[in-house]
Amino acid sequence: MMEAGLLEEVREVHDPKADYFVGIRRAIGVPELHEYLCYESLVDRGTQRKMLDAAVKKIKENTEILACRQLLKIQRLSKKWKLSMHRVDATEVFLKRTEEEADEAWENLVARQTKRIVDKFCDNQVMKNDDVEHCLTSIGAASYGGGSGSRAHNMV
Repeated sequence: MMEAGLLEEVREVHDPKADYFVGIRRAIGVPELHEYLCYESLVDRGTQRKMLDAAVKKIKENTEILACRQLLKIQRLSKKWKLSMHRVDATEVFLKRTEEEADEAWENLVARQTKRIVDKFCDNQVMKNDDVEHCLTSIGAASYGGGSGSRAHNMV
């Protein structure tokens, strides 16, 4: 993240009197770099390096905490909704050296796989919606859902 320009991005939104509980300043990296940005011009290079290293360490810790929280939420929702969850790993995309290689990897490893998952979900939903409309029709609720082309839209 640092190599990709995080420090410069945070520097652009840095405000010594900022509230880190609202808006963009809640993003990981912003609160952690606050002290460094406030004092970098007042300390020597060695101290700057130590302060920046401490901020990066804190960013990594907070990123790990956030990732763990997100994983727990995903697992909780999966159990609550009793849905199958699909994992799409985009790691290889970010390991590619050129934009062309990254685009190709994205298409092959992420976009195509995700489209299949979404298509399968939509196909299953349409099938379920047909069953629901059939049941409603058979009990005298034929007006529910409109024409056949709008079933999935009306049911979702």
